[in-house]
Amino acid sequence: MEFLNVVVGAETGLLKGVDTEKKTFTNFNSVHSASKNQEVCMICWKDKTQSNVLVGLRDGTIQDLDTKSGDIQTILNCKESEDGDKVVIRGLCTYNSCLVTCLSNGRLTIWSESEGDIKTWQKTMETHVGSDIYKMRQNPSKPNICATGGKENDLKIIDLDSPEQPLFKAKNVPHDWLNLRVPVWVTDMQFIPESDRVVTSTGHSQVRVYDPKIQRRPIKEIKYDEYPITCMALYNKRQVIVGNTHGNIALIDLDKGHMVQCYKGVSGSIRSMECHPTLPYTASCGLDRFLRVHNIETKALISKVIKVKLKLLYLR
Repeated sequence: MEFLNVVVGAETGLLKGVDTEKKTFTNFNSVHSASKNQEVCMICWKDKTQSNVLVGLRDGTIQDLDTKSGDIQTILNCKESEDGDKVVIRGLCTYNSCLVTCLSNGRLTIWSESEGDIKTWQKTMETHVGSDIYKMRQNPSKPNICATGGKENDLKIIDLDSPEQPLFKAKNVPHDWLNLRVPVWVTDMQFIPESDRVVTSTGHSQVRVYDPKIQRRPIKEIKYDEYPITCMALYNKRQVIVGNTHGNIALIDLDKGHMVQCYKGVSGSIRSMECHPTLPYTASCGLDRFLRVHNIETKALISKVIKVKLKLLYLR
């Protein structure tokens, strides 16, 4: 197995760098500073060099972590005094030297760094994308495009150059066979490369594919298991990997519309997962306190590291 770098964040606020080959890890911050109020909610790379990581904490603090030196610097707080403890950060990314944050109350903000000797971050744009947001994700191939979704807040696609009005707003599926409204609960989304399509996962165990050029409703829906899907990772243009609240991980084929295979060894709810950009590996972490790396093709468990309440991970 080739060397893999993984950055993980815990519910206690600890940040760790993991060598999955040697099955060792390093704490970037002090164990004595661990606090539930510092829970890691979002992680993203600061730029393409992948030397610095931006970390969003439960209290709204955004930190800049240098993975080489281990230095951590607090750069801003994206929450306001009236937000309260229940409002947490659900999205974090960079665009044109700006920071983009999205809170669970739907406040999406673009921050720019001021000029001068003392660097501060100021709001340049703020908009509202609806309440109860569960996820905001950036399009890797089109950094100006982001998607949001949540509970009773269906998929929206937003252009960060003009975020006041979304480019696309999904429409709920028709009523069920009892003529009852189908509840909306978007938990994660991914942009399908080389297309305008977006795939979403839901808290009602559905995987849906949207094509804004065709219609507002999903063009395909795939049912997986019976438990809420918590996170999703894109493997290739036609396959995604999903994890749910019962620790089940599966590879879903979007073209054929069914599950391809499952990955065993997990005993708790999956909180985060990522696929390696070039190798057939997927990393996942959750409530059973372990970081696991599976071979996507063979289903083999390659590595199992750490015993701490993990919340998020990011692959390099």
